Amino acid sequence: MDHNIKLCRVFIASPSDVGEERKALKEVVERINSIYSKETDWRIELLGWEDTMPGCGRPQALINADLDKADLFIGCLWKRWGSIAGEDGKSGFEEEFTRALARSAGSGLPTMWQFFKKVDRLTLSDPGQQLQRVLAFREQQVQEKRLLFKEFTETSEWKEIVSDLLERHMLKLVISRPTQAKEAQGTGIPQSNSPSGDSSEESKNTQKVRSPTAFTALATVLKQAEQRVHGKKLAVLDRSEALPPHDTIRLLLFSAANYDWNAQHIQLGTHEINSAYLQRQNLDLTVLEHLFLLRTVLFDDSLSKPGWFWLKEWKLNISTWLPWFVVHDSEGAMRVRAIDLATRIAFPLYKRTKRLDPPIYVALKDQQASVRSAALVHLAKHGRAVDLEAVERLLTDDDNDVRSQAERTARLVRLRIDPDGETRRSIEQRDPFDDGIADATILIAHGLSQTTLEMALAHTNEVLKTVAARELLKRGKVLSHVATQMCTSEVLAVRECGFLARIRNHENVDPLQIRSSLCEPFMSFAFNAAWWNRVDADSVIITLLSSLSLEELFSRVYSFNDDSPLALKALGKQHLTECATRIRGDLEDDFSARMNSAKAYNPEIGRLPDLSPLISRLLGNPVSNLETTRKSIRIAALELLAGRRDPCDRDCFLRYLTTAAGDPNQIAPCLLGLAHVGAPKDRESVAPFLSDSNVLVEALATRAYLALSPNKVVSVKDLLNKPSENKVWVLVRYALKHSKPELWPMFAPLLGHESERIRRLTCYYADCTLSRQAITALLRDYLKRSQYFYNVVALLDRSIYSPPSFREMYSKEETEFVEALKPGSKWEWDE
Repeated sequence: MDHNIKLCRVFIASPSDVGEERKALKEVVERINSIYSKETDWRIELLGWEDTMPGCGRPQALINADLDKADLFIGCLWKRWGSIAGEDGKSGFEEEFTRALARSAGSGLPTMWQFFKKVDRLTLSDPGQQLQRVLAFREQQVQEKRLLFKEFTETSEWKEIVSDLLERHMLKLVISRPTQAKEAQGTGIPQSNSPSGDSSEESKNTQKVRSPTAFTALATVLKQAEQRVHGKKLAVLDRSEALPPHDTIRLLLFSAANYDWNAQHIQLGTHEINSAYLQRQNLDLTVLEHLFLLRTVLFDDSLSKPGWFWLKEWKLNISTWLPWFVVHDSEGAMRVRAIDLATRIAFPLYKRTKRLDPPIYVALKDQQASVRSAALVHLAKHGRAVDLEAVERLLTDDDNDVRSQAERTARLVRLRIDPDGETRRSIEQRDPFDDGIADATILIAHGLSQTTLEMALAHTNEVLKTVAARELLKRGKVLSHVATQMCTSEVLAVRECGFLARIRNHENVDPLQIRSSLCEPFMSFAFNAAWWNRVDADSVIITLLSSLSLEELFSRVYSFNDDSPLALKALGKQHLTECATRIRGDLEDDFSARMNSAKAYNPEIGRLPDLSPLISRLLGNPVSNLETTRKSIRIAALELLAGRRDPCDRDCFLRYLTTAAGDPNQIAPCLLGLAHVGAPKDRESVAPFLSDSNVLVEALATRAYLALSPNKVVSVKDLLNKPSENKVWVLVRYALKHSKPELWPMFAPLLGHESERIRRLTCYYADCTLSRQAITALLRDYLKRSQYFYNVVALLDRSIYSPPSFREMYSKEETEFVEALKPGSKWEWDE
């Protein structure tokens, strides 16, 4: 045997009528050993009368010798009390139980567990002498309440119960061996029989060989605390001599982990776990404390609790502890959390081990409905055809939410297996399409046949109709009569697809009809529409106008109506190279000549319809209405030139930038244009907008200022003297796009900035740029500051130490966070 193996000796005591249970226990021990002996160096040694070596003397005395070595006593009774084993008239079980109980009362070992197999009512009605003794013993345990006992009905139930308890015991035993003898056994070091103070060579070698462990370190701290308490030097008002910080934290973790395990589940608070993190190099933790800290980190939604450091060299890897949390954690919320994390990182909970069922199947049978629902959500995303049988069993679950999720999960699994067949079946059988099913259909729309899409288009579910309409439009297979029907749909997104299909079919469509159909009335709630039902009437009209000739488009522009700026944008899509000079000329006089010409040709231009005096006053006069139209055309023209990047347009951008009068819609294209064609001296014109209250303007000004700077490093330093979220966002994107590692020293001070978002952006840049070694050094130095922020520590900790699958998940989350801060979706930011 390997001398590093640590043994937990388990003695099974029972009469002969529970032979199947003894055999099942042996199977459980073999399974646990196959995992724990590899991952933790611990192993269970099963003892019982079958394992006692032959020898001289009373048989029970030989068995008792093994019993006296046991760390855990498991008693199991059914109908028999057992035969007499000694002169005192006690049965073998009774003698073993009494002997183990007396030893446990004196030394704390062995831990005592007792199990009773339920007896059927018929047998209970006329119990014999053997069963009467069993029943009397059971009643005695109920009255005395001095040890753990449980009941079970079948061998399979016993196997499940004892398996769960033994796995928990294996994790707890690290704090249940306080004696020197057990410690020596646990470290694989031969125990010396020399008395205390012996200076023999053997004793010296033993002291040399033994290395400090988590248990010895913990025992030392506990002893020091005990001595100070007895000496009235600890926890005494005005005279307390506090323990060193790392010892205090060690006691905190010990107490919290034990409270968490034995009383109710807790997690360390933000301040406590960060205090522990400061002492991380000085803490040698037990397995139980590792699990406690891991639970705290996994439950952290505040991004303020670091702790992956302690798992970087832990022998229990994710393939062991994540399934363990799913199956064995005693708190339902943690089992749900573990399943959710497994779902997010695509961890294979369906892998079969030596257990009867894979972890996900165990979760499907969990007593708590929330756990069963979480397991179903996991299978909804990662389930396979073979999982359908297990999912469908929950269609008759007692909990309504579980039944609903089971139905949704079964449909989603079938949808991935056979997209077209399942969608068609659901439509034909009039199955309900909730948002989850409809959203999933978006992902598989490309696999649906033309017939199925047309069936979906006629469905009552709005999301399904939209999916079908967009996919048919994408394929260019919307017939004329179908497009006409789509234009009258109650769903905005379907109407939009209908108009686009009619335009592609070269049908005559009036822009006014598009605008009235796709633009919701004033004071409507269209701005709260779901993402899939948001439409852009202007974009549809631009598509319509793009088919017109160059002169027809200019004619529309110079009509000075609602379609004029859209006609100009259509020009930019089709004829920008040809018309740039003309647009630049019109901007010279701000379209004044064109507007006067249009008014002379049509005096009604810009006039409002005949409305009541009150509405007329609210909407303005004809002159201001005409000015609003000219402003829209001007902004559209500036946007076109900004995208063209012609140096000839520099003066135009400068002119309209200084005359924008605080209008962000006009300032934005001017700043964008100057970023491409401006000169270094133009930074003076850009600088006033670096602190603009408008998010987009400030971001574009930052980008322009940087683009116009001859020395980027100096420019970044200048811009970060007064950082804002928008400035930092732009600069981080620039630094990553252009691979500028030399900029990091300018960003590093931002880890101490008051803004949580700025600190998080800086951590994102560090994670994308710096090596693991550099981030480790950064974290070490950061914790030496007089003031630091917890979210920085948590972000850097998981960047360095979290498992690869979690690191990938965290990286995706941070990328989504950065994208969500994007100042505006209208402009390209990666240039």
